[in-house]
Amino acid sequence: MFISVTAGGRPVTIPVNDVQKEAQPTAISGSGKNTNSNVQDWIDKIRKDYEDRHNRPKRPTTPTVAPPAITSPPVVSDPVETPIIIENPDEPKEEEKEEEIPKEETPKEETPEEETPKEETPKEETPKEETPKEEEKEEEQAGGSSGLGVFAQTALDMHNKYRRKHSANDLVWDEGLAATAMKWATTNGCKMQHSDRSFRNNAGENLYAKGGKKSSDLVDGTNVDPSEGITGWYNEWKSYTGDYSVSDGVGHFTQVVWKATTKLGCAMPICNMPGLGSNTGFLVCHYSVAGNMMGQFSQNVQGTPSS
Repeated sequence: MFISVTAGGRPVTIPVNDVQKEAQPTAISGSGKNTNSNVQDWIDKIRKDYEDRHNRPKRPTTPTVAPPAITSPPVVSDPVETPIIIENPDEPKEEEKEEEIPKEETPKEETPEEETPKEETPKEETPKEETPKEEEKEEEQAGGSSGLGVFAQTALDMHNKYRRKHSANDLVWDEGLAATAMKWATTNGCKMQHSDRSFRNNAGENLYAKGGKKSSDLVDGTNVDPSEGITGWYNEWKSYTGDYSVSDGVGHFTQVVWKATTKLGCAMPICNMPGLGSNTGFLVCHYSVAGNMMGQFSQNVQGTPSS
């Protein structure tokens, strides 16, 4: 069975089987049987559906694109985006940097002072020394710790104490001079007189004697204390006028303080001196170089003692 239909403006005959594929008949209410009118209606419906499907215009294969309406976009000023800056915690923000741009001051290159680390020199605490008496102080300056015996040290210290008062340098003890002094005091019969210059090798010589000495007065087993005799020699300074004369009686003083003299040796044993007895202390001192040279007093003797 065929049905005539119009497709695409042309009549087309199609078999019913094909039509049935396109659409199924609608069941008729009532008896459930298809009448001729119902069949015709069904055929008409099929025909219409077929024609509607096949006669509708084909969709264009190339889509038609309508040109867009040209619309002037609103002029919008692009906002200036503030760049995000990752901040270091120790660095100020960029804005703060721009606002506060400190003047770069060239740091002064200061040479660090070397603190020699500071190496602190420990303070040397000078122990307080008790101020000795004037005479003891002068004796100590004269070399009281030189290891000499009591007699030698006393004779040396007494001479140097008086020499300083007249701007003369200290003397040093000489054992050779001490030996010749002892020899003269014990071998000439304990006479109160000067030895020959040849005996004492041209050394200067001072003599002093004091009776009434005892063995208990010996300070080192051989000699007695010479202080009294040396002080007696020095006290002649009161009569010194600047010119030497034997009659002035100042020769002992001038020899004690003679600036050119540098060495001293003395002895004071107990002997039997004519006129003074057997307990006489006989003091003999020899000096090198010898003093009391004529024409040299002004440069070797300062007459007035300093305070």
